[in-house]
Amino acid sequence: METSPRDRILRHPLATATVEAAGGLARHAVGGTVRDALLGFETRDLDISVAESGEALAKSIARAVAGTAIALGGDRFSSYRVVAGAHHVDIWDRRGGSLRADLARRDLTINSIACDLAGGDLDDPFGGRSDLGSRILRATRLDCFERDPLRVLRLARFHHTLANFEIDLDTVAAARTACPNLSEVAVERIRDELGQILSVPPTSRAFGSLEGLGALTVVFPEAQPQTLLAQAERLDRASGTAEGKDRLLAALALLIASDAKAPQNQASVEDRAASLASDFERRGLATRETSRRAARLATARLPENDDQRRFFLAAHGDRWPMAVAVATARDATPLDRTEAILAALERLAEIHPELLLLTTPLLDGHETAGILGVAPGPEVGEALRALVRQQILGRIHSPDEARDYLRKRVEKTGEYSAATWSAPADAD
Repeated sequence: METSPRDRILRHPLATATVEAAGGLARHAVGGTVRDALLGFETRDLDISVAESGEALAKSIARAVAGTAIALGGDRFSSYRVVAGAHHVDIWDRRGGSLRADLARRDLTINSIACDLAGGDLDDPFGGRSDLGSRILRATRLDCFERDPLRVLRLARFHHTLANFEIDLDTVAAARTACPNLSEVAVERIRDELGQILSVPPTSRAFGSLEGLGALTVVFPEAQPQTLLAQAERLDRASGTAEGKDRLLAALALLIASDAKAPQNQASVEDRAASLASDFERRGLATRETSRRAARLATARLPENDDQRRFFLAAHGDRWPMAVAVATARDATPLDRTEAILAALERLAEIHPELLLLTTPLLDGHETAGILGVAPGPEVGEALRALVRQQILGRIHSPDEARDYLRKRVEKTGEYSAATWSAPADAD
């Protein structure tokens, strides 16, 4: 027997408590909750619309599930969220407004369907069920993107993540018209939406969805769409179904790489990549740590020998498979060569798992300065980096071996300049 949308929605961990707390209050599931139930998906987000008493309902649910009620605000409505462990329910208080008006303000027809949680009846004034059946993304009202330009990115996300859905042509035109207004949207909202788009494979469809609505170069002016889309297709072939943070980092890395390849030498490529990553951070599109990791992925070079493989694993840690995929995509490396490199790296990582964790030297800066007999400065920094290189190469394994290495280096060179540590030191 086929499960009804209402029954599927009521499987949500907070649904029963919500229905009981509402008592005789009319309550409808709305938005993505109903859309996903109609598509046969398990309900992850529970969105409820009520005509009034939203705050009292939120507090009542919170008491029932030992959760927390949070006021989210609103202009023409009030909204509240109840959080209990890993689950939450969002409540939209229409302040006496009609359910039809609530549905009319939503972005797409497939998100403008309501389900009465008491009897299971569906209210579908804009033909959302028909569009679900036809796999069409259609604006509930064509001015929805003007009213909130972030909906352009939401449309791109739905196009990317809902399998085999296409966008109605009038909706595409309306979204493209509103796209320049993304500059007026709070960057935090843009960053969150981009994170949801770019963390889901395939990356080529994610970028293609953004480009098709004109959003790619609005959000990322440095993007080279033709190069980027070709690289993204190669990334999808090389990286499989990896998703989440690694997929997001890889997508940002390709955005950097598609623009950073112009310089002629590796140093200038790395400088350009660092500059682009800093710009992502400055514009609020990524955190500092995310930007730096993306720049590191963007400039990764596939290793050719054992020493290079050691440095590759140490540089990328447990993200080394995605670093291989990004480098393969950027340079159009033949997949058979990539597979051989992956196999060699996997063998080395199994034998020396410590390489994935080598991020700090065996000695601190104070002790290193004492051994060198110099004040803190560039010499100490280079000496510490040299220690890490020796650790990666498997030549020193303990603090005592690190101290001996420093003393021998100083004895051999008789100098304390930064150059002492950056030159053929690794050949010792």
